[in-house]
Formats: sequence, structure tokens, C-alpha cells
Amino acid sequence: MNRARRQRLVRVALFVGALSSAGLGLGVAQGTGSGCGRFEQLVAWFFSRSPADLAPDISTWVYYSDPYYLPYSFWHPPDWQARSLGNPSARTVGVALTAADRSAAMVMLAMPPPYPGMTPRDLAAWGLEALMGESRALEVLCVLDTPPGPLQPAQTQIALTDGQTIVLVGATLYAVGSSEAIWSDLTLFVAPEATFEQYYTTVFARILYQFFMGGSGTEDGKKKKKKRNGDGPDDDE
Repeated sequence: MNRARRQRLVRVALFVGALSSAGLGLGVAQGTGSGCGRFEQLVAWFFSRSPADLAPDISTWVYYSDPYYLPYSFWHPPDWQARSLGNPSARTVGVALTAADRSAAMVMLAMPPPYPGMTPRDLAAWGLEALMGESRALEVLCVLDTPPGPLQPAQTQIALTDGQTIVLVGATLYAVGSSEAIWSDLTLFVAPEATFEQYYTTVFARILYQFFMGGSGTEDGKKKKKKRNGDGPDDDE
């Protein structure tokens, strides 16, 4: 795959994968599990917000600039730490964002599928093991599978808990026609069960919104200004 096509694919993955991980499937799917109502309410909240409600507060938030792929850059709370998970040799881009007290985290990862023949549920399970380890016994609260369609990648969203913490994982596989998937993306939200909605509405959703809008407008403006001054990267770098 040539560089330009790969970059276009990653940009699409950033947008559609954000929808997937938020439980916002582009197709029609039915969630299963006793805890689905809680997450459906979060989706309803997201779509009921205005852009002003979801836009990050750039007067207090800080900007994370991904060292490997600029479209993976975003604003985040100043007391959260961002760490790149990118690996150019493996064609992987990603970031782990952790709260100062380590009680909550958000992980975004985009890459070729780890192995052939994966389903979105396989990818979600792989992501949970790779990113969180096998030390926790997690109970499934809700599963939402979205089958692939003409303009719809195969997706799954799974909410789990260990009784104290909620993990919401979204997995998406991208294929061309009926061929094997050529790209995948994972997003994990982790927060205490009692305050998951608070973290979602004040942090997770506001970061996702930036990807919906194709990046933060203010920082994009800064980049354009830098380009005019000759000290900023080009979009295709």
C-alpha cells in the first residue's frame, strides 16, 4: 500500500473508529446484556450536545502532538499524561492517556490486524489482553456487534466490569470489498464504575469530538501559521 493511500486509510480509521469506540455504530445493531441501557444513555447524551458543549477548553487543556502521525494529536486535560504507542516499523499509531491519579485511562490504537481472520470480537479480546493483561476477571455488561456493509466496517463494542472499574472497548476492522481486513483500530475507556459517566462526559467524549471534527480547529490554525513561517510540518508528512 502506498504512503498516500495508507494515510487516507488512517484518517478514515480515526473518524469511524472513534464512532465505534463510543458505541456510535454507523449501521443498525442491537446491544445485548443487562448493562446496555447505561451506555445507550451516554450515546444519547453525546448526540444531544452542541459543539460548544463538547469542544475542549483550550485555555486550560494542553495539546498532545503525536510524534509519528499528526492526525493522532489532540487537546487533553493538563493533569492527564499522554504517551505514544506508535511503532513506525509495525505501521502502528496510538496513544495512551492516563489520569494523574491513575484511576482512569483512554487508549487509542490503529494498526494492521494483529493476525489474519480476526473478527471484531477477536480484536477486542486481543486488545484487552495486550493493553490490560490477564490479571482481572471481567464481567461483560453489554455487547454491541455491527456487521459490515457497503459503507460500514465490522465493529464491536463491549462494556465490562470487575465490580469496581468499567472498561469500554471498541474494535473495528476495515476491509476492501469482501477481502481480508487490512486495517484495524482499538479504543479503550477505563474509569471507576461510580464515576464512569463523569469521566466520559468531561474527558473521553471531548477528546472523541476532536476526531469527529477532523482535529482541533485552534491547533490546526496554529499549524497553518507555523507553515506560513516555514517552521511547521506539511500535512502529508
